[in-house]
Amino acid sequence: MPNFYAQLNDSNICTTVSELSGEIIDIKLIKLDKYDASLLGKKYNGGIFSDVIKAPVIIRTILGWALDERFTLAESAAIEASTNSYVKALNRRLSRKPFINLDAAIVSEGLDLLTTLGIIKVGRKAELLVDGTHEETRS
Repeated sequence: MPNFYAQLNDSNICTTVSELSGEIIDIKLIKLDKYDASLLGKKYNGGIFSDVIKAPVIIRTILGWALDERFTLAESAAIEASTNSYVKALNRRLSRKPFINLDAAIVSEGLDLLTTLGIIKVGRKAELLVDGTHEETRS
């Protein structure tokens, strides 16, 4: 008679379902009545396999082009046309970065400056700093 086992990793997640010759006693091998591949990826707890609920991924670092794309055309034009030395320095520094941490002080302070100068409207900072998307992390 075949012996079927679900193999668990250190988090008690089923990583393999196998048919083994002979009975095996191991805390990380759970004996099954039949071969059941649907257990793969499920968590074993107290004799029950259940689906693992994955926490959403929060993206706070995006590619440089992605931050630039978040500005409207009018905002981008106003940034480029600005004669303010701080705006020029901000634009130069951010445009050189391949990745932008949306929580970085320079980003927050820079958006505050743009708001103060009227280049972006009040409330835009929050819109510009929303969590990133997977698309914004790919080149």
